[in-house]
Amino acid sequence: MKHLLMQLTARIRAICIVFALLMVPGMVHATDYYLVGDFNKWTASDTYKFNVSGTTATLSLTGAQINDASTQFLIKAVESSSKSWFLKNSSTSVTSVTVGGDAVTASSYYNETGGNYSVSGLSTASTTTYTFTLTADGTDINSSKLKITSATTGVGGGTTTTVNQPGIYLYGQNFGSTDPNKHLTYKFLRKNDCEYHFALYAGSMKFSVEKYEHDRGKLDITPSWNNWQFKIAYIDADGNVSTFCPPSNYTLTNTDGTASTSKEFGNNTQWTIQDNGGMYDLVVKVDANGKPTSWYYESDPNRIVSYKASSTSNWTTEGFLYCLKNPNTEATSYCKNFFGTVPMVKDEEFKFITGNYWLGLRHDQEPYGTNVAISGDQDAPNLKNPYDGIYPIESM
Repeated sequence: MKHLLMQLTARIRAICIVFALLMVPGMVHATDYYLVGDFNKWTASDTYKFNVSGTTATLSLTGAQINDASTQFLIKAVESSSKSWFLKNSSTSVTSVTVGGDAVTASSYYNETGGNYSVSGLSTASTTTYTFTLTADGTDINSSKLKITSATTGVGGGTTTTVNQPGIYLYGQNFGSTDPNKHLTYKFLRKNDCEYHFALYAGSMKFSVEKYEHDRGKLDITPSWNNWQFKIAYIDADGNVSTFCPPSNYTLTNTDGTASTSKEFGNNTQWTIQDNGGMYDLVVKVDANGKPTSWYYESDPNRIVSYKASSTSNWTTEGFLYCLKNPNTEATSYCKNFFGTVPMVKDEEFKFITGNYWLGLRHDQEPYGTNVAISGDQDAPNLKNPYDGIYPIESM
């Protein structure tokens, strides 16, 4: 009898142990995270598996492993029970992620079809490494921030991190830097498959704006780039910098009969902006890799321009907003409202640039407010954006 009781006790103890194991979710439901996208046919494999350490998950891939200059992707979470879901920033719209830019939301909350991430300007070289990092907002990686960084190994074995994202930029003494290897602000936007353009401010219109100070006083300003000089820098996907100049020192004017004629580049020269009352559209033609091959421009004295720059874009111009001249008034009169369609990322910080002025938050205004001001007693703080997507914007 005693022997039977011992056997029964042992069996009960074994059953209790089994139940106890089943009650420990971490031992049964371990979660792995994978990078999936167009580049790997949306297949989760060990090559694209994140390394999880505490509240951080990282994955490093070379440009050759991604082998795509631009791609859409998601983070796929897979439990050992074969249950899976996605981490994303939106249920519907595509979220653009900038290499070296601000982190974006990666959450299991958005688990419907659609709402992929997109990234562009990638190198396909094995010397460039891209690191995808998920950092949990708290203790759960399923509610994280996603960031992409890059590093390039040079011929001598050294590793450098790109200061500017791939693209075409203005640079010069008045444009933030005379060194194209330093941070650049004024970035060309894509015009079509073989051209990029930049709307150069060339007006002399007076505006009354609010200063960032307690009494919110007004100030008359006349934004201007008149006689500003510049060159062009091209940064490829590996971070290599090439500079471009006109064939001889060239002044952009409203009376240039050859403005729209395609022109070659030269050496050790520069462009000069002459006030035409409006703007110039400077257009750069590019080859299949995006490298400049020639240029031309168009004068538009009936339109002036403002720019949006944000933390998301590494404080480079990412949208043009235009102000049209009123045809029923004198030639110097504008409506003073700027309109344009620009990308917006929720909770990013941003400012508008008009000529040589940066416009930020108005004094005593909430960060998500819509009024702008220039520096007064102190620098006007950045505005903050409550939206996601591509939106029409009106400023001033």
